[in-house]
Amino acid sequence: MAHVEEPVDFFEDEYDERSRAATSTREDNMYSFWERFLELTVMLQQKQ
Repeated sequence: MAHVEEPVDFFEDEYDERSRAATSTREDNMYSFWERFLELTVMLQQKQ
């Protein structure tokens, strides 16, 4: 991917928070993803 310079002066604080959140481990992200996925699956099964 080509690196694109973005004006981040105005959004610096928000950008820092997002980058900090993005650096959470991939295992945590996958776990929360599957947790959400399973919750949705259970909800859909209960509706039927």
